[in-house]
Order: sequence, then structure tokens, then C-alpha cells
Amino acid sequence: MNRIDRLMGIITFLQAKKHRTMPQIVEHFSISARTVFRDLRVIGEIGVPVFFEPEHGYSVGSGFFLPPVSLTVEEANALSLAEPLIVRFADKSIQKHFGSALSFIG
Repeated sequence: MNRIDRLMGIITFLQAKKHRTMPQIVEHFSISARTVFRDLRVIGEIGVPVFFEPEHGYSVGSGFFLPPVSLTVEEANALSLAEPLIVRFADKSIQKHFGSALSFIG
């Protein structure tokens, strides 16, 4: 996953729940805590209000919203139907990217 995709993914991941802990972010993105800190700093520098609350974790400030990926029902169905082909015939890198894309619609 390239850095831009990961930054957008972290924003989306933080928006999905009120709070996310460092271990949750590390595990979800398979990156180090140091990388998470750097990415959160960059996300803040581009204007996304990221907050940390002890005992709770990280969150995106209220009022900020990154719109979800919008697919038609037909597009979402096409992606879902392609999954068995991707799993069977694509290499691990493509499978990982496909899984990441599906997570936005599932």
C-alpha cells in the first residue's frame, strides 16, 4: 500500500469508530507504531483534526468527514462476484489490494 492510500485509509479507519487505539491501527495497517505517529502527524498537517484521549485512543474531530467511496449496487456486486477469481488467479499483492478495496464497501 502506498503512503497516500495508507493515509486515506487511516482517516477512514479513524472515522469508522469513535476511538482507535495505537495497537488497532498498527495491526490493521501492518505498520510500526513509529510509522503511525508519523502518519498521524502528516494527517494533522493537511488539516484533518486528529485527537488523542488517554485511555481511549485516537479520533477524528467532530465535524470532519471524509465521504465514503460511492459505488452503484451493480459496481459493488461486480467487485463481490470477482472475489473468487482474484483469490484463485491473482498474486498476493493484487489479492491484498482487492481485499483493501472490498473493505471500503463491506
